Amino acid sequence: MPRPSRVRRIAEILTALFLLGASLHAPGSTLLVLGAALLVGGWAWLIGAVGPSVHRVGLVVVAVVLVGLTVLTGRLTDLAVSGPLLFAAIVLAQLARSRPNVAGPAPAQPRPTVPSPPADTSVRGRRLARRVGEAAGRTGTVVTNSVERGLPVGARRAGRLVGRMAARRSANNDRSH
Repeated sequence: MPRPSRVRRIAEILTALFLLGASLHAPGSTLLVLGAALLVGGWAWLIGAVGPSVHRVGLVVVAVVLVGLTVLTGRLTDLAVSGPLLFAAIVLAQLARSRPNVAGPAPAQPRPTVPSPPADTSVRGRRLARRVGEAAGRTGTVVTNSVERGLPVGARRAGRLVGRMAARRSANNDRSH
């Protein structure tokens, strides 16, 4: 059995064990959740017999059956029943959705190297770099100013109050020591 199928089988068995544990906490519906655990566990053991692609389709069917059990029994509002069943259905649907990559990732193609332009050390290049830096600094200031104006007044006042309280507390601690 390939590795992705083993991992899927382990995840399904863990889901079945989760349902088995949840059946102990489902008063009055223990058989319902226990039956769902047996269904999931039984389907997990059949992966070698039916093949991975048929097994993935069967996982979708099992997930739909779990949702159907929850709805048709009228236990949708009973979280001790619907919670584990719907969680297991989501996990099984995700397992069915994930397709194992048996061949492995494709080898990375080497990127063509593009020579970098020579560094401009002329006076003109240094001036351009300084202007770009100044423009970036102004943009940051403009953004900061607009954010400060956009903040609600109450939030700024609360921040100032907390700052003042922290300053007083540290001043009181300094005096007491």
